[in-house]
Amino acid sequence: GIVTCLRAVAPLAGRSRRVCLPLSLLNEYKVSQQDVLKRSNLSNLREVTVDMGSIAKLHLDKGLSLVSKHSRTYPLLNRIFLCSVVYSSFLNRLEKCHFNLFDNRLQSRDGMLLFRLITKLMRKR
Repeated sequence: GIVTCLRAVAPLAGRSRRVCLPLSLLNEYKVSQQDVLKRSNLSNLREVTVDMGSIAKLHLDKGLSLVSKHSRTYPLLNRIFLCSVVYSSFLNRLEKCHFNLFDNRLQSRDGMLLFRLITKLMRKR
């Protein structure tokens, strides 16, 4: 959902010249689609990213709290929510990049992701 949209901004803007950010947020922070495509007005685009990232973090935290609350009743929830490791990793890297969606560190692979997935899977057994 929201994290996928954030992850897709740079590749889509570069290749197919599409913007997948909500127009309501872009208008609220006075960022045009052309600004995103030209990678200009980055300070306001950063505010859009912070807003979307905080919403994504809230959704992620809510989902994880529901998993911890109901994991004994529904043991498959732990496996279903393994993707939360990927989303959490991206949001942490986004924060380290100061919410710049066009930073090259966001487009590179996370070498520790597989280790974190296996660790989370083994810890929940």
